[in-house]
Amino acid sequence: MKHEQKMEVTQLKAVIYCRVSSTKQKLDGGGLESRDQCIRDAPGKA
Repeated sequence: MKHEQKMEVTQLKAVIYCRVSSTKQKLDGGGLESRDQCIRDAPGKA
């Protein structure tokens, strides 16, 4: 006889807060768009 396992799936929510400290960061490619994309790509990589 097989035992069935029931798994509960929980959906997590998060808030993304992006900021750029200086104009130099923005000019060097560290603008809001690149930071936002980096954060959005991060889940599941940890």
